Amino acid sequence: MERKDFVEMSQAIRRDYVLGRLTEAESKWRALAPASPVEHRITGYWEGRLAMAAGRFHEAAKVFEVTKAKYGNHVSLLQDLASSHYLAGHMDRWLRAVSELEAEFERARPMLTPEGRARVLYDLAKFREEEGDIPKGIELYEAALEEVKRHEATTGQRATEGFVTALLSQIIRARSVSGMKRGLSEVYTQLLHAIEGLEVRDLFLEIEHALILAEHVLVGPAQSLARLEKLMAREDLPDHERRLIFFDAIEMELAAGRPAQLLLARGIQNWRMKPENFNAYERRLQQLLDEKSVDPGHLIGLSRGVSPASWLKLLAASLRLETNAERRELLRHQFALLIERLDRAARQTWFQRAGEAIEESGVQIELDLKAHTLTCGHRSAEMSRRQTLERLLAALAESGELEMDQLVARVWDAEFNPSYLDRVRMLVRRGNEFLLDISGTAEIMIFRQGEVKLRSGVKILRNGEDTSATARRSH
Repeated sequence: MERKDFVEMSQAIRRDYVLGRLTEAESKWRALAPASPVEHRITGYWEGRLAMAAGRFHEAAKVFEVTKAKYGNHVSLLQDLASSHYLAGHMDRWLRAVSELEAEFERARPMLTPEGRARVLYDLAKFREEEGDIPKGIELYEAALEEVKRHEATTGQRATEGFVTALLSQIIRARSVSGMKRGLSEVYTQLLHAIEGLEVRDLFLEIEHALILAEHVLVGPAQSLARLEKLMAREDLPDHERRLIFFDAIEMELAAGRPAQLLLARGIQNWRMKPENFNAYERRLQQLLDEKSVDPGHLIGLSRGVSPASWLKLLAASLRLETNAERRELLRHQFALLIERLDRAARQTWFQRAGEAIEESGVQIELDLKAHTLTCGHRSAEMSRRQTLERLLAALAESGELEMDQLVARVWDAEFNPSYLDRVRMLVRRGNEFLLDISGTAEIMIFRQGEVKLRSGVKILRNGEDTSATARRSH
């Protein structure tokens, strides 16, 4: 096969693959006759992609590993290597492949086309989500979109058909599951128009997935579940795609406090949902919905078989459903340990996802006014440069809540006037950001209706003593 024929055949494979004509794509792949390392790498790439499309993720990961070892790294090969390890449940190898991809991307970035860079950012965004950092994932999706739009604006060259729509689908999906409503309505309308008459199967599924989740947030569960039911009725829906979309809908139901057990039963009975094909995360979530209780120790054992985000989703769901107080406290502890490595924005997203169950957790803060230190658990911070906040926390340690005149007198030694409202609002906001980093708990202080108070379950010990009004009454 001449070089020109090889290139043309590779392009024909890509066209068939994109349009979902996998049998035709595989037939053309078998006809390839690679004659150089580059052609061998391309041949291995398509062998792995076709195995992934058929749901043979372990086989795909092995093919990509062998191709990389024999014919060298390439960004697109590493993208698929990471994806195949993730889908096969090889979490350690997935994280290692993501690190390799990031390093290779930095090296090759100047040589990639704008769309090539955007496609790497697209995959890195998905991986960041699975590591638990949903805000960073959204940021990378938006960076990819900006890369494509900037290139289009400066050169007039448009991205591959459907790629911008795919990016918008991921942005709206990620924003929906994280509760970030900004811009959802506008993109939702764009996707409704984009899906009409669409022939590309993978893109159709991405849009449908995004619309199901967005409608749950924007319109309501009834509309969302009606779209889900229509999609689940399709016989050509690949099993792994069916399960991915279905279990995302389950999570949305759980987050909304609705009886997700009914939806799970419906999926198994009516929508070709086969429990024997469930991955580790799906099996554990099914068990949780069936029993409404999961031994926290079992979740620890599961951690090597699922991504950090999947583990967090299981913990959040467990916290919502568990009624045993001792188990809930163990789950809260695991949840707090897992999100500790994430930055503030990511932690806030997971707090919202767990809902009231995590907010009920008791938090004890020790404030040493002599040493000017604040301690919560194993974390400590200097307060000598935060004396205004220190005075506010010392006052809240006594009463748990302060009206504006009391607060201004204790913190600023002044009489209240309306000009202090903005200062109090700013003090509480910045104080909560600081305390989130120390305690792992959002909104330690609540500013509402002319008063500032501690969140329920929060206790501040001043110089090692409980000086709260409740403690004083008990003596």
